[in-house]
Amino acid sequence: MQVFDCLGDETRSQGIAAAVSSIFSQGLIILPTDTSYALAGYAFAELPAQHIRTAKGVSETTPLQVLISDKRVLDGISMQAPEHARALADAFWPGPMTLIVPASPSLRWHVGGDERYVQVRVPDQEVAIELLGRTGPLLASAARSAAGEIVTGQDSAGELSEHAAVFLDCGTIEPTAFSTVVDCTGPEAAVLRKGKVTVGMIVDVLGYMPGVRA
Repeated sequence: MQVFDCLGDETRSQGIAAAVSSIFSQGLIILPTDTSYALAGYAFAELPAQHIRTAKGVSETTPLQVLISDKRVLDGISMQAPEHARALADAFWPGPMTLIVPASPSLRWHVGGDERYVQVRVPDQEVAIELLGRTGPLLASAARSAAGEIVTGQDSAGELSEHAAVFLDCGTIEPTAFSTVVDCTGPEAAVLRKGKVTVGMIVDVLGYMPGVRA
């Protein structure tokens, strides 16, 4: 696994170039997000999804998240995204909010779970945004080994270093609260996981109390 210090301009540029090359070769990378490091791969090929699941020890019933570079990409991911999803995207992206929306039927990918839907977000992390702008959507999952240890930096990559070709190192990222997960597949939003974006903040945007299943 190649490790690139993304706190310096030159090595950051080199790291992003290496990550882009790995992604388009259907390899995996570890990249920083605003909530944790993530294990990621190309969204429109079956092999990266399989490799992420193998590395983490999860089955196809567990859906992978899709990271995108900008809220405008949502139109391509989910042509049928409802207005409440778009309102939340406008308010909280980039940031720690994951939206579950209907997937555009023309997409061919392997997110797992019920593939009529997709979990999508824009991370508030400049290295991730720059990379996503060059690769397009990426399948991602929190960088955690099958043994359950979360990756906080290159020194804790452990067995994931056997699965990822590139590590974009932005120093220590201690996971605190993960992203808030909101189901936007129904007529009204429902919070499936509480996170950094609070229910009260969601109420302020939507004008009503969402269902809370967290």
